Amino acid sequence: MAQKAYAGRSSGNEVTVAIAVKDGRAVGYICDGKHIEAWLQGKVTGSTLSLKSSDGASTIVGTVDEAKSLGTVAVRDKQWPFAAKGVTAPAGLYEGRVSVKGVLNRIGWIVLPDGTQTGLDQQGGTLVAAPVLDPTHPESVTVDGTPVAVRTIGGGDAVIAP
Repeated sequence: MAQKAYAGRSSGNEVTVAIAVKDGRAVGYICDGKHIEAWLQGKVTGSTLSLKSSDGASTIVGTVDEAKSLGTVAVRDKQWPFAAKGVTAPAGLYEGRVSVKGVLNRIGWIVLPDGTQTGLDQQGGTLVAAPVLDPTHPESVTVDGTPVAVRTIGGGDAVIAP
C-alpha cells in the first residue's frame, strides 16, 4: 500500500488512534489526552497491520484498506476495538519536539477529520496536556514561549529510537 493515514477512536471513546502506513511500514500513536499515550512501529503485510511500542506493552493489530483501519488497540493491561477512517491533511498524526529549560518535550497530536484533536506533551517523564495545534500553521505552537518543531508523521517515519 502506498502512503496512507488513518485516525479514529476506540469503540467506547477510551482512546484516540492514529496510524500511518507507507510501503509495508507502519507507525501509530495511541492517546487519551489525559494519562495514556504510546508511540508504535511495525508493518503491514497485505492488509494485516501489526504495531508495537518499544517496550511491547502497547500494540495495534488489525487490517487496513484505502478507506479504513479496523482492529484492536492494547495499552498495558487494557484493550479496546477501534475503527479509524482514512484521512487527508489536516487530519492525521503530528509530533512536536522542543527543549525548554533543559527538559525535552515530545508532543503527540491526533487530528480527526472534524478538527478535534487529542494529544499529550511528555515533559521529561511527566505527561501534561498538549498545547493546541493549528495544523495549517504548525509553527505557531509554543511551550512556555519556546517554538516547537512540529512535523506530520508518515508511515515511513521512525517514531521509536533504535
